[in-house]
Amino acid sequence: DEEKEICRGLERYGILTGMAYQISDDIADFFKNETQLGKSSDRDIQNQTMTLLFIRLSQQGYDYKQVITLDKNEINRLLHETQSLSYCLQHIERFCSQALEQLRGLRDSKFKTALGSITESILLKSVAFDSEEIGSVVP
Repeated sequence: DEEKEICRGLERYGILTGMAYQISDDIADFFKNETQLGKSSDRDIQNQTMTLLFIRLSQQGYDYKQVITLDKNEINRLLHETQSLSYCLQHIERFCSQALEQLRGLRDSKFKTALGSITESILLKSVAFDSEEIGSVVP
């Protein structure tokens, strides 16, 4: 049934866009300060939330519980050394691309345009992270 297929596509779109957004938000939480974010930063570390940045570190052999006790600049060094940021940005790009693909079958409408704009804004934010040469953490 066409209507069910549209619903499944929108569900997949939502899941993929949500994952891309969450990874982007997790990157910002670590690399940006409260002024830049408009909310408190470092909450993931304070709450010991295992984000994709830190999952990648764990995959590279680092113990998460030990890593979060390190100075933030040392954690930043490890994230760059393991290319964890690049890994996360690649996932954002892939999820956004897959999400936009889910919209292709929908007829053109202001709703389709709005959904596409949401996903593209997440992608643009990730491109900004990539081009920002995040070498040191903003205090």
